[in-house]
Amino acid sequence: MENVELLQQPSPGVSSILHSPFSILHSSPGGTPILHSSFSILNSSGGCSFVGFGDYVIFTCGESCDCGGCEAVGSYTYENVYIPVSGGPCGCTPHDDPPEDPEDPPSGGGGDPPDPPPPVPSVTVSFSTPVVIFENRYENSPGSWVEKRSTQTTLTISAQGGEHGATLSISTQGLNKLAPVGTNASAPPSSVSLGAYESVTYTFTYEGVAASGSTEDVEVTGSILGNGASAPSSSSAKLTVVEIGVKAQKSTPLPVSRHSFGVCEVVKASWEPSSVSISWTSTGSGSWMRTLSAFREYQCPAQAESFLFTASYNGVTLDIPLTCIAPSQVMAEILNCVVEPSMTGNGGGIGMELVMILLPTNVCFANIEVVEVPSMEGSHNGYFSDSAWSNQWYHTTGNGAGEWTEVADDNSCGSDYAGIGLCSPPWSSGFITWIIPNAWRPCGGGEQDVHVFVTSLQNFQITVDGTVTVSKLGNSVTRTTNDVITSTGVLAQ
Repeated sequence: MENVELLQQPSPGVSSILHSPFSILHSSPGGTPILHSSFSILNSSGGCSFVGFGDYVIFTCGESCDCGGCEAVGSYTYENVYIPVSGGPCGCTPHDDPPEDPEDPPSGGGGDPPDPPPPVPSVTVSFSTPVVIFENRYENSPGSWVEKRSTQTTLTISAQGGEHGATLSISTQGLNKLAPVGTNASAPPSSVSLGAYESVTYTFTYEGVAASGSTEDVEVTGSILGNGASAPSSSSAKLTVVEIGVKAQKSTPLPVSRHSFGVCEVVKASWEPSSVSISWTSTGSGSWMRTLSAFREYQCPAQAESFLFTASYNGVTLDIPLTCIAPSQVMAEILNCVVEPSMTGNGGGIGMELVMILLPTNVCFANIEVVEVPSMEGSHNGYFSDSAWSNQWYHTTGNGAGEWTEVADDNSCGSDYAGIGLCSPPWSSGFITWIIPNAWRPCGGGEQDVHVFVTSLQNFQITVDGTVTVSKLGNSVTRTTNDVITSTGVLAQ
C-alpha cells in the first residue's frame, strides 16, 4: 500500500468518510495486478471493514482495532475483488507521525509556533515621573508653620533570574534628596540573589526634601548577572528634584516666607536648581512681572481673593494656595501732644499728632495709598453749636480730608493731626463728632479703583469748666484751663 493520506482520525466504533486520492495494489482472481485510484481507504486490522462507493469509501473501525503504532493486516473485498492488505498504518493511530488535522495549515506553511526560548536574566528600573517638585515648610505668620508639600514619584525595580538564577545589584546616587512616603523601606537593597526563574519587584514612593544641584542628579541603577554568565545587563532611571518657594519682595513684615499678602503686594516665586525652566501660572487677577535667573515676580490682585500659583516642569505640576488681603482697619499711635501759641491763655485748646497704621500688620500694603474721604456727616451740640464753629462741624478738605498718602513698608501711612484751637469763655458743655470714611486704591489709581473699607470717628469735647478733650481711634489728649495735659492710648515707639 502506498500514498495513503489520513484526513480524519476515527475512533473505535465510529464511521468516517474520506475523500483523498490513494493507490492500492491488489490482485484479481486471475492474478493480474489492478491499480485502483478512485477512492481513499484507511487500513485497520481485524474487526474493521469498509465499503467503497466509487470515489470515496465508508469504513467502520471495529472495537478490536488495535491502535498503538502497529502494522495492521487485513483482507477486504471490493467489487468482488479480493484485496489483501499486507501492511500499513493502523486506521486509528498513524504509524509514525500524528495525523494532520483538516483545520491545520498545509505542510510547510506554518503550524504551531515553536516553543519560546527560556527567559534570560533581566532587570528594569523606572521612576513614575521624571521630576519631583516640592515646597519646604514655611512660617505663614509668627509661630504658625505650614508643613511641606510635594509631588510624589514611585520607583519600581523588577528583575527575573532566568534559567539558571542570577545576582541583582542596585546602586543609587542622590537618593537622599527624596524621602519615603508611608511605612515602606527608604531605599532598595544593594544586592539580591535570585533562583532559577525567580522574579522580584520592589516599589518605593518618594517625595522631595532637597533640591537637585543639577538636572537628573538622582539616579538608580539595577545590574543583573546570570549564574554562569560573563557579562551583566543593566537598567537605570534618573530624576530631578525641584524646590520652589514663594516669598514677599519686601523684608517687612516678617516672616517673608508667608503665603498671605496684601493687595498689590509684590511676591517672588523662586526655584532651584536655577538651570531648569519652571513655568508659573496663576488663577488670581494679579499680573506677572519680570523674570530673573531663578525667580519671577508677581503683583498680587487689587482686591481680596484666594488664588493658586502652579509650578510646572517636565509634565509635573504643584499648586501653591495663596491669599490676598485688603486693609480691614486703621489704627493710630500718639507721636506727641501739641499746644500751639494760639491755644495759650484761658482757653483749653489742645491737639495730638498721630501716626496712622493699616491693619492687618502681617502683610504689606506698600503699593497702595490711603485717604480720609471728605464727609459732611457728623453731629455737634452745646458749646460748639455756635455758628462760629461751623467750619469745624465736618471733616472736609479744609480740615485735612481728601489728601492721598502712600503706605510705607511697615504699613504706616503718614502722620495725622487731631486738635482744636482756643476755646474762649463763657464755656458750656458740648461736642463735635466727625464721621470719617477711610479708603484705599492702588498707587496712582483712579476714582474707579477707590475702596472704602472702614469708618472712623474723631471727637472734640468741652466741659463747663473749659476742659477740652480730643479723641481719635482709641487715643485721646486732654488740657485743662490751667494747662494740665494728660493723654491716653498707644504711644508710638
